[in-house]
Amino acid sequence: MEQSTLDNDNTDEYFSDIIEMDLDGSCSSSTLSGRPPKKKKKTDISWLAEIAQERLEQQKDHHRKKEEHDVRQEKMVQDLISTQTKFQNDLLEVLKNKNK
Repeated sequence: MEQSTLDNDNTDEYFSDIIEMDLDGSCSSSTLSGRPPKKKKKTDISWLAEIAQERLEQQKDHHRKKEEHDVRQEKMVQDLISTQTKFQNDLLEVLKNKNK
């Protein structure tokens, strides 16, 4: 009596005879049932476009926030310079009046 390949502990060979695997490692039900495989649809990559769009929006938002931060920081520096200049002028005026 002939032994099956499963009895010989060669499961890879046994199952490869029964199930035909697709290139991506999946197995379609049509392969198992013996019917010819259906034509595959083109891969839908619209989700990649959505991810790219989201990342682009995030980058734009980041740059907008950075520009706003830079503008606020520049205004603060200008205010600081103005305040320091006023303080120095006032101090000079006080010192001049004291020496009179």
